[in-house]
Amino acid sequence: MDTKIIDELNEDDMYLINKLKSMTNTVIQGSDNEFYNLIEKKTSDYTRHLLITGMLHKDKKQIAIGLSCNSPTGNTSHGESAAISSAYLIDPSPNSWISIVSLVPSSGIKIKSPCGICRELLNYHHPNIYVIVQEPYKKIKAKYLLPFPYVNTEINKDSIWDQDIEIKYI
Repeated sequence: MDTKIIDELNEDDMYLINKLKSMTNTVIQGSDNEFYNLIEKKTSDYTRHLLITGMLHKDKKQIAIGLSCNSPTGNTSHGESAAISSAYLIDPSPNSWISIVSLVPSSGIKIKSPCGICRELLNYHHPNIYVIVQEPYKKIKAKYLLPFPYVNTEINKDSIWDQDIEIKYI
């Protein structure tokens, strides 16, 4: 049993975040490269919601990338599910993946916690992967994210954790 549910971000987590930020910056700046062209193909003309998700392999050399893909019919593919699919193509062992993070370019590049559907998916496929959450920029294993509600708004850091480090909203 895990004795520590919440962990600080480490060097590997920062590597993953910075690598994804670099890719996302390329998209925001509109560079004419392969990654930008992929984003253009995968985002619908009806909405430009972009979410890029990366999963770091235990070898710390491979990152499985997933992009959100919207459609006018509401059949949206989330970045987390796309990253999980990519990860299975690289290495199907769930214990080979150590952390996951999602970023959105919204007033700068921000970390986004997984929604309820993605929390279930992560818990089922990768219960021991560390999920980097938006507030207070720490990580928690996927198996502990449920049943805590997803909050899609910026909230005060003080409202997230109480004195006993009890999770209220992530």
